[in-house]
Amino acid sequence: MNKKNTKEHEEKVVDWIEQVTKHKASKGGDITSFKDGKTLCALVNAIKPGVAKTSPLDMPFGHRENIVAFLKAAKSIGVPEHELFDTNDLYESKNIGQVLLCLESLGRAAQKLNFNGPTIGVKLAEANIRTNLPKSNSNAIGLMEQKLMEMKPEKEVSFQNQVIKYKQEHHDGPALAPSSLKKK
Repeated sequence: MNKKNTKEHEEKVVDWIEQVTKHKASKGGDITSFKDGKTLCALVNAIKPGVAKTSPLDMPFGHRENIVAFLKAAKSIGVPEHELFDTNDLYESKNIGQVLLCLESLGRAAQKLNFNGPTIGVKLAEANIRTNLPKSNSNAIGLMEQKLMEMKPEKEVSFQNQVIKYKQEHHDGPALAPSSLKKK
């Protein structure tokens, strides 16, 4: 991402924070306006009330404490650990890109919690658990073998250099004959 795109992205994230918290960035569109951590704690508390406690100290130690409280709260809300930033990434402007990634991830996690406020980022997909998978007689039978068995062929079928013969007298499901697997 080039500097222009990063700045535009930063402005969108800052705008989202301002909308949610009603706190204005002191440096207009600059994420480092929030390096005291108070607004970030207000942000996670707006998403999930009471999840972060703000330090009353207005000095570097208190600011860092607030950022740590924000990061713990963000993780508890659902931000993946690999998308969190380090305190120095924001406080010393070491890696603003990682800060933006974390905040956008927080926006996605908030949507999953059904947060009714302004949103940022795309909503996370829900798990698609498939329950109607075919059942097999054995865990060793793979999908291809199972499909071949369901076909009920009248002749021999070759699969992975093996010849498979089926007994035709079973109507409730094919069964392998004891000597049905032969090498070609």
